Amino acid sequence: MSGLDALDRVPGKREDTETFYAQISDDTFTFRDHVFADRKVTGAQIAEARGAHPVANFVILQQLPTFELETLRPTELADLSNPARFFVIKGDGTEKFIVDGLSLEWPRKIVSGLTIKRLVGKHADDIELVLEREDTPDKVIEDD
Repeated sequence: MSGLDALDRVPGKREDTETFYAQISDDTFTFRDHVFADRKVTGAQIAEARGAHPVANFVILQQLPTFELETLRPTELADLSNPARFFVIKGDGTEKFIVDGLSLEWPRKIVSGLTIKRLVGKHADDIELVLEREDTPDKVIEDD
């Protein structure tokens, strides 16, 4: 399931049970549903659900409804009562950047244009990414 297809599904509380779920992916945007018994879970529990061991070797990112991304520390709580999407990616830190006013971070120094488009919920042909520079001409960022 692609990251865009997963947007059609709304994670959170299941209506018929007292369980909660989140969509969790790695850097391939292959989201899987994971069920939790508690409404609030730690970053470490999110990483464990994705099979990330040891958790210290991974970055946990929570994708907000605005598509912004923020780091979730292993001991930090995330509330699953609202739509909850996470990325669990091997790495030890993130690079921060802004796309169309959205604050994003990703655990890679080089990010493809296609990855950026997926992060902001756009299809590859919907937008053109341009790296704005002060001292040199702007550069169009290709999908690859």
